Amino acid sequence: MATHDYVIANASGSAVRSDINNVLAAIVSNNSSSSEPSTKYAYMLWADTTNAVLKIRNSANNAWVELLQLDGTLTMEDGTESSPGLGFRDDLNTGIWSSAADTFNISTGGTERLELGAATVFNESGADVDFRIEGDTESNLFYVDAGNDRIGIGTGSPFAKFTIFGSGGQEARVAIEGESGADPYINFLANNTQHWSLGVDDSDSDKFKISKHSALGTNDYLTVDTSGDVSIGDGNLVLANTHGIDFSASESGSPNTSISSLLDDYEQGDWDPKDSSSGTTLSHNACTYVKVGNLVHVDFDITNDSGGALSNIYGLPFAVYHYASFRLAWVSAAGGGSQTSETNVQGGLISTSVNTLGLRVPGANATTTFANTVRIIGSGTYRTS
Repeated sequence: MATHDYVIANASGSAVRSDINNVLAAIVSNNSSSSEPSTKYAYMLWADTTNAVLKIRNSANNAWVELLQLDGTLTMEDGTESSPGLGFRDDLNTGIWSSAADTFNISTGGTERLELGAATVFNESGADVDFRIEGDTESNLFYVDAGNDRIGIGTGSPFAKFTIFGSGGQEARVAIEGESGADPYINFLANNTQHWSLGVDDSDSDKFKISKHSALGTNDYLTVDTSGDVSIGDGNLVLANTHGIDFSASESGSPNTSISSLLDDYEQGDWDPKDSSSGTTLSHNACTYVKVGNLVHVDFDITNDSGGALSNIYGLPFAVYHYASFRLAWVSAAGGGSQTSETNVQGGLISTSVNTLGLRVPGANATTTFANTVRIIGSGTYRTS
């Protein structure tokens, strides 16, 4: 081990020879020493035996640069994103470097592309650089559109956060498989508050469910079993106007004209009987209706308190499309009691012209009336448009 100031001083022959030998010893040992040479020159080598590292002096002659371990292990400077520790002579901002202990980084063009450490990170600096994995026959098997923050499967132009594309014989599908009690399902979370789940409940006979919960089996709103039966666990089936349930698959009649198998409405409620189209509401205990599709059924319990005789009752809940009939189950004085002289009135006509219940004489197309204070109870069914 030897170091030298690399200056041969004037002296006697033997002293000069000894000095030269010391210089040669320093040269052949790369200035090996446990401490740095006292006299240092730019680009000189030093075998640092304390740290077992071969070093070279930098061009400014103010610091040492590590080259390799004395046992032959190659080492390099940590470097930076824009100046990697190991780069290319003609492209010094492209290469490898280390941002921290136990971390390996790769840069190209002075921008970090990959970090391997506690986590594997691509594009740590957030550069607008796309990433693509190519398959055997699919060039965009996996594609990251960095500029738009999107991922594509089978496409290099994803139009949403996550896009799957297939064409021809390619498949554009997602498969989720569960076994041994694992439910294959998707969970949706809105505003970190509301969960909805969609999938197959393996613990409940493999039923398909939509659940208002983070998992299936709780708050199951819709269930389809493996036989095809559909059940609604809560809420109602709400259909938009002019839409309904189509029963055309079960048509079995032989109609003479076109038919409709669409059930597009159901409604029930109360209606107010009147003494004229824009008149006063008559006294009544209960006047209700049920509408299924275009079929309307009305029930009524009406007392004539108009002050005069009436032949028509107005106020039907829906316009009458076809003539129909109604029947009376009770005709009496107000408040009940014995039958009145109107007992011969058993029903009447539901009329399209004035949308009324019109009293008729049995066996004749003639109107009749019921007197003031008379009470009638009955029902009828008709069609609306």
